[in-house]
Amino acid sequence: MEILLTGATGFVGSHMLEELLDTGHRVSIITRSSSDLTRIRPRLNEVAQVYNMDKVSLESIFQKHQVEVIIHTATSYGRNQLLSEQLEANIQFPIRLLELGTKYHSKAFMNTDTFFGKEQYSSYAYLDSYSKSKKFMDNMAKAYAARHSIKYVNMRLEHVYGPNDQEHKFISATIQALLRKPSLSLTQGEQKRDFVYVQDVAKAYTTVIDHLEALSDVTEFEIGRGCSTSIREFVELAHQLTASSTSLDFGLLPYRESEIMDSYADHQGLLALGWRAETDLHAGIMAILKSIGY
Repeated sequence: MEILLTGATGFVGSHMLEELLDTGHRVSIITRSSSDLTRIRPRLNEVAQVYNMDKVSLESIFQKHQVEVIIHTATSYGRNQLLSEQLEANIQFPIRLLELGTKYHSKAFMNTDTFFGKEQYSSYAYLDSYSKSKKFMDNMAKAYAARHSIKYVNMRLEHVYGPNDQEHKFISATIQALLRKPSLSLTQGEQKRDFVYVQDVAKAYTTVIDHLEALSDVTEFEIGRGCSTSIREFVELAHQLTASSTSLDFGLLPYRESEIMDSYADHQGLLALGWRAETDLHAGIMAILKSIGY
């Protein structure tokens, strides 16, 4: 299919690009002049079109060729950014893409969402403006798609991990600490997460694309392994696999306000389409270590 991908230079987006290309889709991407192309440079010559949003209008992209599916992975966490800029990135930009997809007869808009946005976690204060802006966009998009001729698919991701993630993210920072630091300060580590490997996440999207025709106009999938693992267990496994001598100081840090103590995906919808999470925690951690030359 003709795919338009946002966020292709990011962590999830770069793995998404690889999976889309590997499965035979024709992919165009949206970038900015400031975008770091490092993650995708090895595959850049396989990309159909690279559209720099500082030089072209969004509508001109749809005018140049038929976009069948829009995959939106770009997001703003609000770090070092004005709130108005975050709202532009997380609400106005994707809604405009959805409108243009409708105008130019795209089949579907696939949104990338977070487990933070689940209703039961509404009091969770971490990255508050991020989760609220994502939730607002999702609600507006669902209402819009229900009234227009475009399918809207919300892909709600659990805790995604894998090679080439940002250094400040929990798993990346933890592994670096295990390799370099004498000690690591942690919470008690009782909170549980559904750790899902990034390549499995990318395959969930291509699985959904393969079944678009059978989907309702508005659909949501939760993407995860369907089970949760405590932070403590994850860190201890990483400690073992790195043969680290780092002291694990559990309990030195407090939990975040309204901490989510257990989250995992209800992935029955994806399983029914034939998708499976193929990478366990041991293999996922080893893949990260291999990517950094360990």
